[in-house]
Amino acid sequence: MPGHYLVLRHQDGDDWDFAVIEHLGKKFTIDPAEYSPPPAGTPATGAWHTDTFVIGPNWDTFVKEMRLNDAGKAGSVYVVATWRAAPGQRQELDKLLSSHDATSKVPTGNVTMMHIEGGPWMFFTLDRFNSWQDYAANQAATQDSPEWYEIRNYGAWHHDTITTRVATTGK
Repeated sequence: MPGHYLVLRHQDGDDWDFAVIEHLGKKFTIDPAEYSPPPAGTPATGAWHTDTFVIGPNWDTFVKEMRLNDAGKAGSVYVVATWRAAPGQRQELDKLLSSHDATSKVPTGNVTMMHIEGGPWMFFTLDRFNSWQDYAANQAATQDSPEWYEIRNYGAWHHDTITTRVATTGK
């Protein structure tokens, strides 16, 4: 599925500026013969990167949850979170990250992806809010919820970053 991606820009949180989520399809291969180092003297295009391969939902589900086809939602807010499970708690953390509150009064889109290779985390979650107001309402409603405390029983660490959408393609 070349060309299916979402670009997010950091607003608040972790220490990166952009996140690019690219859908590679059900099966992909990396062929080192297709890549060559840049010519000598080529300036670096970034200070660092943490490319990571994940297992996640199919592209149609991702588009639906992130409302990528909805051009009117340019004001959407996305929260990117990376999680590492506490020893022996991987399945419990996955279960909690993948569950969603059906009674929530704030409409969101949610995607959970599992690490295959790359960064030091195990799970990547992406939550979409229709607006900054929805994000704030959700924060107020869940600030002291039992789920907020429960999930910390299963995670060794996590990083949350609030972002906005810069670009998407392959809708």
